[in-house]
Amino acid sequence: MILVGVLVLIVAAAATDATHEAVRRLLDHVRTVIVHYPATGLLLFVLLAALSGMLVFFSSAIIIPVAVYAWGKGLTIALLFAGWMIGGIGSYLLGRYPARRIFQRMIPARKIKHYEQMISKQTPFAVILLFQIALQSEIPGYVLGAARYDFRKYLAALAVTQLPFAVGSIYLSESFIGRQYLLLATLGAAAIVVSVVAFKLFRKHVAAKGR
Repeated sequence: MILVGVLVLIVAAAATDATHEAVRRLLDHVRTVIVHYPATGLLLFVLLAALSGMLVFFSSAIIIPVAVYAWGKGLTIALLFAGWMIGGIGSYLLGRYPARRIFQRMIPARKIKHYEQMISKQTPFAVILLFQIALQSEIPGYVLGAARYDFRKYLAALAVTQLPFAVGSIYLSESFIGRQYLLLATLGAAAIVVSVVAFKLFRKHVAAKGR
């Protein structure tokens, strides 16, 4: 219900002239900076996308429209996917090695401990996919790293789940900028449905395993 509420607010913001014009002006300004410093802009975008895959309090959603506006869909998808993959690898490594203690204030410890009890090295790959889709955040990386889950399988699951969400995020941003309300609502609703269904299937597997 919270996600649906957020989606409604986003669509409402896109339909508001004042909000949309303010976003347009901001994007124009940022695109000018990127044009003058292209290499720095690319590096910064990938870095911010990577951070969004590692830190619970940071999201790359706010910078995606900037990238789409400046570079177009194709390059932005590639950069966003690369950043999320780097962030996912970073969260896995932090979960696997003692260095994660340094970041314990940045990591939702209770949630990770809760999911660590559900995941092990032997967890089927299909379940890991559901876990990754259901929690499109940094949590799966930390949990799977702590569980010593096979790194290659983790990378495969990460890539399979992140690429569609990267593409979807780009089209969401483009529909927001272009004020395509129906497309914006449809894509947002589809993402919510997929995440909710994946979470329910994951919970069902966990419940069956606990019997």
